[in-house]
Amino acid sequence: AAVDENIGIRRNQLAALLGAGPDRGQSITRPPLAPSTPGGVPAGVTTDLLGRRPDIVAARERVEAAASRVKVARAGFFPSINLRALIGLQALGLGNLVDSGSLFGSVGPAISLPIFQGGALKAQYGSAEAAYDEAVANYNQTVVTAYQQVADAVTQRDAADKRLRAARTALAANEDALGLVRTRYEAGLASYLDVLASERGVQDLRLAVIGLETYQRGATLALIRALGGGFDAATTQPSGQTDQ
Repeated sequence: AAVDENIGIRRNQLAALLGAGPDRGQSITRPPLAPSTPGGVPAGVTTDLLGRRPDIVAARERVEAAASRVKVARAGFFPSINLRALIGLQALGLGNLVDSGSLFGSVGPAISLPIFQGGALKAQYGSAEAAYDEAVANYNQTVVTAYQQVADAVTQRDAADKRLRAARTALAANEDALGLVRTRYEAGLASYLDVLASERGVQDLRLAVIGLETYQRGATLALIRALGGGFDAATTQPSGQTDQ
């Protein structure tokens, strides 16, 4: 009952993440106990895969926002020209451009020169550049961390695959041995205690295989999470192998 309750709660949570009603969660079926999981990882872990990670997307957008602020601060150094006022100038000498008396029916200069507030503009520009540098550094660190997490997940998945293969090989060998012991018992060449001991060894290995299969699926989920999402099994190959 407690397990069914937890399953229902998880279904509702998944439905909420999908932006759907609770009934959407009811359509999520239980997976088989031993689903076939593709061995290996994507042939190349590229920035296209990592670029989907929310932390990298957020860091990249912060860099772009900081770059935009640098452009805005830099634009403050250029003269601001009032074209409507400039059209009405009586004289086009530079000395008259900033003279309000040169305007027809207008008050204020046609061109606002930033040199009078150059100190403030320089401070704003320096602050924007510093923020941009910080955003770039944070982005780079986020990418480095993402690659480390992927590398750790690949290592974990490879280790899980090796341990699972070894356990399955051992299980197959012990099942064959159990068959021989039973044959010897039926022929009167072995005791029933030998059969029980062999059966116990097989059961222990079966439990070990189940545990390693669970661990392998957890490692696969960790890899998917590190990559920012799933990947097509058709494009994967076992780790350590390359295309011929």
